Amino acid sequence: MSKDKRPAKADKKKRATRGVPVCVGMLACNQIVIGEDKVATLVRVVDTVGASTSEGRKIGEVGEISGVTLFMAVKRGESSGPFELLLWQVDPHQRRSKIGRVSYEAKGEPDTGINIFSPVRVVWGGEGLYWFELTTQNGKLMAKTPLRIFVGTPEEINRKVEARNQTGL
Repeated sequence: MSKDKRPAKADKKKRATRGVPVCVGMLACNQIVIGEDKVATLVRVVDTVGASTSEGRKIGEVGEISGVTLFMAVKRGESSGPFELLLWQVDPHQRRSKIGRVSYEAKGEPDTGINIFSPVRVVWGGEGLYWFELTTQNGKLMAKTPLRIFVGTPEEINRKVEARNQTGL
């Protein structure tokens, strides 16, 4: 059989082996500074934040956690071509919600890529541990990072954080 008349199945297999981009870092932080050399500096990486009771969040509502940014560094690796990258949130009750999407064209050297910055948005599921996951459009997990959200007055939040730090929870 000539190369021009390969079965469709072989074409699908060739496309499926193009690789996926690699997420080399995914962190929540309070600030990102971009230098003149275009290098990102993350200021105060966090895995625990507080939300004031006065903000009145309702279950299922989408809201932004003020002062917290999600940073993701994606490299081409062995991938090539266009990709849709999806950002998911898993709330304390294991409910998954798609909260973001970005298009990425994998080209150039394997160590080239993009940095993605996003304010931390959550589909409110109450106080607890949230996971943020970066996947390809077909569901391939690239990275995940946790963010624990405590709710209360500033004093209550500080007590919860101190108790967590002492017990290692």
